[in-house]
Amino acid sequence: MRQAPFAGHELRELVVDCIETDDEPEPFRTTTRRRLDEEIGSFDPQVVHVHGVSLLGHLVLETGAPYLISAFSEDFLSEPDGLVADSPIQQAFENAARVLVDSPAARQSIQDQFGELDTIAIIPDMTAASSPADSYAWLWEVYRLVAATRRAP
Repeated sequence: MRQAPFAGHELRELVVDCIETDDEPEPFRTTTRRRLDEEIGSFDPQVVHVHGVSLLGHLVLETGAPYLISAFSEDFLSEPDGLVADSPIQQAFENAARVLVDSPAARQSIQDQFGELDTIAIIPDMTAASSPADSYAWLWEVYRLVAATRRAP
């Protein structure tokens, strides 16, 4: 987990990366949820950005913090059975303020498995941007939309 004000803006972002672990699901869930609660309680992020497709999205959902998920093709297109319907992962996708994907194929795969979600956006090609700040201007707009879903404490 990384805390960071979004570059050049006053928005507080918490980035949560997918964690590979051999731990049993319940201890992992309990420990990770406790860490998330502590981090969110002390930092009070306006946006939580979940990187990857995992149980972490559902744990963030449980905290009540506004969040988005970045789901890349390699996260799930190589899985023979795809993502599991009626699972915590599906609940995380359905409740995310935004889901960012890297390709039309990734978008279609999510919709094939979970149904039509109007929160999915394809990440734009940033190679034509004139500067690093320009390349992330679109993400700032996404963060503003997600932060607007935040409930008052």
